[in-house]
Amino acid sequence: MNEEKLKNVSNNLKLYRNKVGLSVEEVASLLNMSPKDYGEAENNPRKITIETLRKIADILHCNLSDFFMDSKDTINDLLCINKIKGRRNIYE
Repeated sequence: MNEEKLKNVSNNLKLYRNKVGLSVEEVASLLNMSPKDYGEAENNPRKITIETLRKIADILHCNLSDFFMDSKDTINDLLCINKIKGRRNIYE
């Protein structure tokens, strides 16, 4: 995977985690990982297996493919969803 796609995955993991209001520690616990290992994996998704990405997608209530979207598109999508639902936007 090229560097731009890896950056998108990393950014999207963080965006979706924040969207559902979970901390690194909480996601790590749900994955039976240490927070340090999960944080490193989130920052360098090259270390994450596809199976782990599937589990993270389930935890974050999104599709696996969402992690591979351009992160600018993800932010725009989340802003629109939040406006429709009347939520405060943490991305602005």
